[in-house]
Amino acid sequence: RRNALGEEEIVAYLVGQDCADPAQLRAQLAACLPAPMIPSRFMSLPALPQTPNGKTDRRALPEPLPEPSQESRTLPREPAGRLELEIARIFSDVLGHAIGPNEDFFLSGGHSLQAIQAMGRLNRELGAAYKLHDLYRAPSAAALSGIAVGRAMPVVRAPEAPDYPLTYAQQALWVLQQMQPGYAGYNVPGSYILQGSLDIDALQMAWAALVKRHESLRTVFRQINGEPRQVILDHMAFSVAKIACADPQTQHRGSVDSPVPADCAHAALPPQVESIIAELTCQPFDLANGPLFRIAVVSLEPGRHVLLLVTHHIISDGWSDAVMVSDLAAAYKDTLARRPASLAAAPEIRYRDFAAWQRRYLASPLAQAHLDYWTGRLANAPLLQVPADRPRSGSLLRPGARIAMRFDAEDAAAWLQAVPASRRYAAITAATLALLHVESGQTDLLLGLPVANRERPELQEQVGLHLNMLPLRLRVEPDAPLDMLRSGCSDAIVEAMAHADYPFARLIEQLGVSALPGRHPLFDAMLIYHQHAIPTPALAGIEVKAHAMRSYTSRFDLDFEIWTDDDGIHGFIEYDAGLFGEERAGQIMQRWQALLLETGRNAATSLKDMRARLLPQSDDTSDFLARSLALDDDF
Repeated sequence: RRNALGEEEIVAYLVGQDCADPAQLRAQLAACLPAPMIPSRFMSLPALPQTPNGKTDRRALPEPLPEPSQESRTLPREPAGRLELEIARIFSDVLGHAIGPNEDFFLSGGHSLQAIQAMGRLNRELGAAYKLHDLYRAPSAAALSGIAVGRAMPVVRAPEAPDYPLTYAQQALWVLQQMQPGYAGYNVPGSYILQGSLDIDALQMAWAALVKRHESLRTVFRQINGEPRQVILDHMAFSVAKIACADPQTQHRGSVDSPVPADCAHAALPPQVESIIAELTCQPFDLANGPLFRIAVVSLEPGRHVLLLVTHHIISDGWSDAVMVSDLAAAYKDTLARRPASLAAAPEIRYRDFAAWQRRYLASPLAQAHLDYWTGRLANAPLLQVPADRPRSGSLLRPGARIAMRFDAEDAAAWLQAVPASRRYAAITAATLALLHVESGQTDLLLGLPVANRERPELQEQVGLHLNMLPLRLRVEPDAPLDMLRSGCSDAIVEAMAHADYPFARLIEQLGVSALPGRHPLFDAMLIYHQHAIPTPALAGIEVKAHAMRSYTSRFDLDFEIWTDDDGIHGFIEYDAGLFGEERAGQIMQRWQALLLETGRNAATSLKDMRARLLPQSDDTSDFLARSLALDDDF
């Protein structure tokens, strides 16, 4: 449920005459559950509300009452030092209620997003260098204060200069663009269906306010003295492209049956409109001159439009999209009201400052320790060998396609009820690794996990490429149950997060990984899990729905994307259409869904049993794998 602060927490509803008090229940649950799974609050009911079909009506459950024993929890059980009290104060602010230095952050209602907020506050206000995994290891203020983390290496403003270094992620994308000037695989589109009266001039002025606030939108990349440098321009000329679609088929056709949530439309747009979107999405950007964004409005009929926003990944990421969407909504509202945009001032710490900080960080002993970890973790890493319909082309330009999840509503509801929010990321990761094992027969697996890398508060309002990749490596045991795999994934994710500052692009260089034709470095499958719905700009006076776009290119063999909300489980697989046909992709999707449901239905099932159930007897992959390995050896 959402608490008074609008944040999600786990609430337990109990039916019985002699329900123990919350403190006793927490103590009992702590013996058998991980901390994030323990409910924040408990409420006794005479009976659980039911739907007409006899199922538990979760929407009818009442708001939980404050616990009478909450005040007693705030008293420390032993004298607390100044640092403990400061940490407890920040924990209390984040949680929305007071807790003492000896109280467990997660038992007191904290969840993963609040944990990130708490770590950011601690590092900013105390000048510490805590990482997220520190809180999981030491979840109370008293325990956390005993961890020697040293001082954070601060991100400070870089001296003014005509040009600045790139981050390693930017540098990798720049090199790729020089190798393939027409490559559009890192064009990141967002498409929205607008219903209402849109003022395109106001939209232009609103986006101009964003360009002024976020210097990444005014950044270009030029080769200076033989090396790529980022140059921040004072102004960036642009215009909103206005396209009138005269196709008579543009009349509203409604929506098709789609797995996307209620705030996301998968409208059957006419071919002419899809063609326009594809052209604008796949048109390459000029990194040296900019702009590295594209904004267009396709008018379908009076009062109905498609808004398309495309940015190059070298200047933005998913977190940046949320920042831009929020700013665009605020600036558009101000512009309609004929007042200057009331956006916050430009962030004090700029992306160029982060780029300079990253170079200093990589020369530090801490960075070397992270590199040592990854070097050991990724030694002799295997290549993924999933049987495909066609041989690997070896081309950098890989055609992409997308297939959507289609869950039965009851199955999705049962999974959401069985798997608490705090366990979903690990459960989804386990199901994805189980799928790779089922498809390949391999037990040593690598899966790419993107992380926002925004724990530092000074980076949270920036538009820029902070996203980093974590190569999660896990050895699966075919005889082990799915729940053991989930537990292993949880531990591996927390461990990898402790080393998330080390840039993936630099790691590839240091490991000396050779780029194989048609393959992504280190891993060929990626998983993206969104804890929240896809952000949409709340434009004043307009109904806005995110449009589920097609895929035109693919950077991976298999790219899994998934999110959950009260309406169910949603997602898709973006796949290399040069490797897999539509039927084969559908087979992979069906198996992924089956494994995901099994993590909630019967997590005691072994991987071996699931593989036997999902893989027909005729699917003998051994000959195919032998041929694939020989092909890779030729490369």
